[in-house]
Amino acid sequence: MAEKDLENRVSSLEKNFEVFVQEMRDFKDEMRDFKAEMRQQNEMRAAEIARVDAKIEQLREQREKDNAKHEADIKELNQKIEDKFDKLSNQFHTTSIATILGVGAIVWAIVSALK
Repeated sequence: MAEKDLENRVSSLEKNFEVFVQEMRDFKDEMRDFKAEMRQQNEMRAAEIARVDAKIEQLREQREKDNAKHEADIKELNQKIEDKFDKLSNQFHTTSIATILGVGAIVWAIVSALK
């Protein structure tokens, strides 16, 4: 009877051990799946980061182009303002000279008439 009891206990232990081994295999498989999923997520994140970096670089380049165009537009506008100011200054200068000559002519005419 002791032998049969011992065989039953050994058989029970073997079954328990087989169950434990199977559970460990299942756990190992789950861990492999988990690691594979984590690698896939890391790759997806890396791809997304690369896309965002490319978009940022594209926007930076566009901003530099826009800034260069803006600076060129400002220079052109400043040049136009300077040209108009120069023309206005020349007109003012010409008008001033004409006014001085006119006043001078009037003064000369008055002085000549009084003599």
